[in-house]
This record gives sequence, structure tokens and C-alpha cells, in this order.
Amino acid sequence: MLLRFVAFAFLAMTLPASAQSSSSAEIIRGQCRQNGCDEFTIVSKEPLVESDHGILFRTRVRTFLASSRGRADQGDENGYVFCSAMTPAIMAERDNQTVAFLLAPFAQRQPTESTNYYTLYFAMCHGTGAGRGAARDWRGVAQSLGYDMRLNEPQTITLSQPEEVVNLPPR
Repeated sequence: MLLRFVAFAFLAMTLPASAQSSSSAEIIRGQCRQNGCDEFTIVSKEPLVESDHGILFRTRVRTFLASSRGRADQGDENGYVFCSAMTPAIMAERDNQTVAFLLAPFAQRQPTESTNYYTLYFAMCHGTGAGRGAARDWRGVAQSLGYDMRLNEPQTITLSQPEEVVNLPPR
């Protein structure tokens, strides 16, 4: 339940309304279900803070639902991503707090929404090709990019502000 909230909050926070259009070349497909496939495009990514083990970015993502009826624009959301091979995280703000989902690409048990988390993360941190690859095999992408193999337990934590993620100890 909490992971669904984090997924929704993250998507809601990474996608604020924007007048920009998205070409199909920029669209990245995430998880598919019976009612359609989640898709997104990165609208913007702005560096905020750098640490010795990663960079925190403010992000804006537009999401879509692609189905047999076409592609429906779900809107834009603002959020954050901490690009780090030791403490990878995607974050959303809710009620003056930041909810951070700390990724663990090598965990055996993952929440259902994990495909979208990893697709978003790798696309924002390593480019659309890595995001597309992560939609099929995020463990393989993480391994090819040198992510810490000890990252085997995803966590959801609450922070007072997004910048606190850079001070978390490597996991």
C-alpha cells in the first residue's frame, strides 16, 4: 500500500503541467498491465546538490497511458532523483515532506510497481536507452553500470527535504 502511494506520489510530483509536446522518440514505456502501458518522457532535469557518491536532480516528467484506444496524457509532475550507484533513489514531496524510495536493483522481491521505478530512474540518470533497457531488465542495466551489488532491499523513507538524501550513508 505504501509503495503504491510512493509510486503515485512520485509520478504526481515528477509531472507538472507543461505546454511542451513529446515526440514518440522521447517516450519511454514502463510497466504494462491489462488496461494499457505506462509511458513517460523527461521534461526537465536540473542538478541541485552533488555529493561524493551521487547527484540530486529536480525533475519534471510527463506520463501517459497507452492502450488500444491510443495514448492518454496523464499530465506532468515534479519530483527528484538521486543518481547514485550506492544510494539510488526517486522522490516525491507530499504534505511538506519528501517520500524517498531507495532502489535496490538486485533485490529478489520487488513491489509490483518496480518496473516503473527502475525505468524512470535509469532514464533520468543514464539516458533514455538505459531507461528502455531497465523496463526489460533493470538488474542487467544496474550490473552493466556498476551499481553496488549489496543493494538488495528497497526502502521507503521520509525526509524533511530532498537534499537530505545526499547525507544518507551508502547502503
